[in-house]
Amino acid sequence: MKTYWQNYIDGAWCDGGAGRIDVINPGTGEKLAEQALADAGDVDRAVMAARRVHMSGDLSDLRPVERGRMVQAMGRFLLDHIDEIAPVLTLEQGKPLWEARIEVEGAARYFEYYGNQAETVEGRSIPLGKDYFDFTTYEPFGVSAQIIPWNYPVEMTARSLSAALA
Repeated sequence: MKTYWQNYIDGAWCDGGAGRIDVINPGTGEKLAEQALADAGDVDRAVMAARRVHMSGDLSDLRPVERGRMVQAMGRFLLDHIDEIAPVLTLEQGKPLWEARIEVEGAARYFEYYGNQAETVEGRSIPLGKDYFDFTTYEPFGVSAQIIPWNYPVEMTARSLSAALA
């Protein structure tokens, strides 16, 4: 396992403005690694980067099939790296390895499901009488943030991200 984990903000790995925090193995009390600790400035930079991507239309302008393939690829990545990810979850959370593997598989399933759903997001046509036609389309509202619980971080993150990206 790496001894230091950085934050990923605006396309780059970076240190946290608030220093570092120790990651402790709850089963032994031993220090496993250090994690970059974000401060308000880091959060602001992350939100601004996400807003910039949202406003650019780079994701929302993708054809739904392409967006779906991108989201599905995230799930495949998790499954392809389950033997690396699950042991880290076990050490960091204290959960059994079999449960950590189920968490990674569950996270991958969210990306698979919502990746498949990307092409099914459609608007509605609403007839309003002669010479009138109304329709709806669904568009992303903008940047969102989630507070992820410590006990299922990969699966809960996948649940939020997969639907939003699709």
